[in-house]
Amino acid sequence: MAPKFFCLVAFIGISFGQPAPPVIPQLFHVDLGTVTCLNVTSTACMGAAYGVIQAYYRFDDEGWLMNYREDTVFSNTSLVYNREYFNTTDQYEFFLMGDAAPTLQCFHNPVTAVTFSRYFMVNGTYAGTQVINGMKFFTYSNTVSINGEVFTIYGFVRDDGTFAGWQLGGVIYMFYHFQVVSNFPDELWTPPKLDTPCYGRNSQAV
Repeated sequence: MAPKFFCLVAFIGISFGQPAPPVIPQLFHVDLGTVTCLNVTSTACMGAAYGVIQAYYRFDDEGWLMNYREDTVFSNTSLVYNREYFNTTDQYEFFLMGDAAPTLQCFHNPVTAVTFSRYFMVNGTYAGTQVINGMKFFTYSNTVSINGEVFTIYGFVRDDGTFAGWQLGGVIYMFYHFQVVSNFPDELWTPPKLDTPCYGRNSQAV
């Protein structure tokens, strides 16, 4: 009788196809994340800035972005700290610049229309893999619009199919740890009142 040979092969860390795109949680708190600015020029991201972020996101029952609050501490730019508040009618941005006389600045942007769905990856297109901070992620692309301006958004997914972050325009948000929650207190979305005026993009105090 001929001998029988058995070969046991263990495949570790090998993916045989991209994971199914996940749905973003309806309410979640990012307690460990990073922000990387890809040499863009905007109020929230200056040049090639890098920072650590803590954030809160809420989508409505139909899946559309309803609120967010983002707190970012930057490490390699004159912009030291940035906090943003967003709802379906207003966005407030607070900046602390790290010059000789640190000043807190505030801008107000009216929000007229936003199409940012927590289903954007499910309804998007597979866009291959991307290496970020030495780690490989599967990516799914789609488009979102903010006040009539259309942006390409990329969602990042780990090998196990879990959501890892997104890239909106020239800014990468990586969420290394977040908690899914059942509710947020209303005061979380309320911007602080400052003694100095908060200016809109047309330089009119609000």
